[in-house]
Amino acid sequence: MKGFISTGEFSGEIHACEVVKLMDFPLYGVGGERLEKEGVRIIGRSKAVVGFRDVPGSLFYFVSLKKKIIDFLRKERPSFVLLVDFPGFNMEIGKAAGSMGIPVFYLHPPQIWAWGRWRGKRIKKWVRKVFVFFDFEKRIWEEEGVEVECTGFPWKEIERKEENVIGIFPGSREGEVKRNLPFMLEVVEKFKEKIKVVVCIPWEREREEKGIFYTSSKERVLSSAMVAISKPGTITLELALSGIPAVVTAHVPFIDKLAGRMLLKTRYLALPNILLGEEVFPEVFEKERVLEKLFEVMEKKEKIKEKLSSLKEVAGDGVYERVCSSILSFFNN
Repeated sequence: MKGFISTGEFSGEIHACEVVKLMDFPLYGVGGERLEKEGVRIIGRSKAVVGFRDVPGSLFYFVSLKKKIIDFLRKERPSFVLLVDFPGFNMEIGKAAGSMGIPVFYLHPPQIWAWGRWRGKRIKKWVRKVFVFFDFEKRIWEEEGVEVECTGFPWKEIERKEENVIGIFPGSREGEVKRNLPFMLEVVEKFKEKIKVVVCIPWEREREEKGIFYTSSKERVLSSAMVAISKPGTITLELALSGIPAVVTAHVPFIDKLAGRMLLKTRYLALPNILLGEEVFPEVFEKERVLEKLFEVMEKKEKIKEKLSSLKEVAGDGVYERVCSSILSFFNN
């Protein structure tokens, strides 16, 4: 038995690594150093993009990588393919693998509840099962006729000792960080004399520059921050589960704003807001209003924490064990 795993960014690769640790047979894949350290034979490197503006410059890379993967799948015929997040590229790989009769599984599939519900119908044609983190996602995939399992959200309680710290989470993709970090740092410029500012970037080395601290350790920031500024994504739920009030924001190019208005089907972008049904974490995408909202969060942080406490139930134990067991039982049956 041998498997193939495809990831496209740091967060997806972390999920993939946890599944890989539970598998004791040869694995190949698309990913980075983390997957490689877990013993996966890398046949292609990840290159995450964000938004429509990033796509043209990466088109040739992905066309070339897709061909390489399809050639590999055709020649090596792995027992299964596990896709993790990164829908723009992974849907193409899933379709190709499915056409070869290779069983395809999808962990953290596209957020069809937010936009592009038509993707569910396409995925149904070739996927054996999708693994989602939340019950509301499960219901939507079931409506599309896709076999789905809700694993719960992978979360380990972090021991906290709140300090005078503002955490900044600009993103896990290079393009996101380049766009988000400069204006996020502008927002906290007035604070850094009195409050420690810590920026979390997955590939960053520990350093201090111009009074700002940088780290790759998400746990370090989640264990100490009193408030945070974050881009949308699963990190907002991790902040919520840690009891850290946050302002959710991002620098969004005009073309993406236009597309977003046309395509988005959800009122909120931050997961805590979606799960709670109200804007507990302020979502603001006008740069000049972020500072105002940060002050607001600081003033109301205790009330915000009270509302966040009900989210503990979405955290799941043994998430990756469920994924691994489900894939293996497919072959046992």
